[in-house]
Amino acid sequence: MRRIKFRWLMLLGVFAVLGLVITGCGQKKSADKGPLTVATSGTLYPTSFHDQKTNKLTGFDVEVVRAVAKKLISKK
Repeated sequence: MRRIKFRWLMLLGVFAVLGLVITGCGQKKSADKGPLTVATSGTLYPTSFHDQKTNKLTGFDVEVVRAVAKKLISKK
């Protein structure tokens, strides 16, 4: 009985990994769908907040999003 359960779990694991691999093989045109919109409240101090001097959004999350956007733009 344990062998059968183990085999089913192994088979399920293989299909899960294959599913993840297949979803990573998307079409190129799906990446060219238009602008990517990101929203934040700007009230969570360490991650996203308004700078008092410039009144611009800053913080870890904001900087990560800007870096990702820069990489996406440079790939075009």
